[in-house]
Amino acid sequence: MAQLLVRNLDDSVEERLRRRAAGHGRGMEEEARVILQEALPARPRGAKKGWATDIAAQFRGIGFTDAEMGVIAERGQTEA
Repeated sequence: MAQLLVRNLDDSVEERLRRRAAGHGRGMEEEARVILQEALPARPRGAKKGWATDIAAQFRGIGFTDAEMGVIAERGQTEA
């Protein structure tokens, strides 16, 4: 696993991190890890899944069921 060294951290930031970690029953290093994982999810918010997924989501909003979307998708594959 990677390691990260943070230099020139403001004293007030370190103190807030120390308090937050203590409040969660964790050490500062573990707390920093949790903060980074929460701030940087595996898939960023708003990340595109693909144009077909976007279109399908629009149709679901007007009442198409998943089964109907499956039929639409199958027809699209056979007509190409």
